[in-house]
Amino acid sequence: LSSFPVLANTGSELSLSNAQGQLLDYLIYADSWYRDGKKKNGGWSLERIRNDHPASCSSNWQASRAPGGGTPGRQNAVTGSDVDTTGPALLQAIPLSPQELRVTFDEVLGHVLPAMFELRPFLPITSVQRTVDGTEVLIALGRPMQEGVWYTLAVSAAVADCVGNPSGRLQEANTGVPALPGAGEDVVNEILVEAGRGGGDVIEGVND
Repeated sequence: LSSFPVLANTGSELSLSNAQGQLLDYLIYADSWYRDGKKKNGGWSLERIRNDHPASCSSNWQASRAPGGGTPGRQNAVTGSDVDTTGPALLQAIPLSPQELRVTFDEVLGHVLPAMFELRPFLPITSVQRTVDGTEVLIALGRPMQEGVWYTLAVSAAVADCVGNPSGRLQEANTGVPALPGAGEDVVNEILVEAGRGGGDVIEGVND
C-alpha cells in the first residue's frame, strides 16, 4: 500500500479483493466485538477466532490476547478460543409501516427465509431481508396490519446465528400499529417544572 487507510474505531467497512477484482472477504466491524471494555479504548487488535467461520460474525472476533496488543505476521493469539455456541434471541418487533416490520435479534443472523416467521392473527409474509449489520430482519407483509390490533410474531426454532447455532426454541414478540387516542384516553399525570441540580424537567403522561 502506498499509504495505509485511516481506520475508525468502529463502523468502518473493509473489503479484500484479488488482482482480478474478485471479492475475497468483507466485513463492517464494531468496537463491541472486542468484548473487553478496556481493550476497545485503543492499543489492542481485533482478532478473528476461526477463519472457517464468516468474517461478519461478531462472535468470531475478540480482543487480542497477545502481550504486545496484536500479532501481525503471526497466528492470531485467539485462534482456537471458544466460539459462540448459543443461538440468537429475539429482542423486539417494531412496525415501520402497516406492511413492514423490523425484527431485532441479539446477534448476527445467518440465512433467513419467510417460512421462519409467522404473524398471528394471520397476515401473509411476502419477503424477509437481513439488514447490513445482520442483527435485524425487515419483514414485508402481503396485507397491512390493522390499527389498534395486537399481533404476535412467532420466530421458528430454526433461525440460526451466523456461525450456525439455531435458537432451538420458538420465540414470540408482540407488535402492532398504534391507533390515535380518543378523547380522555391520554392524560397528563405529573409535571416537574423546576428540576434539582443534575435533573431535568419532566411531563409524565398516562395512556388509559
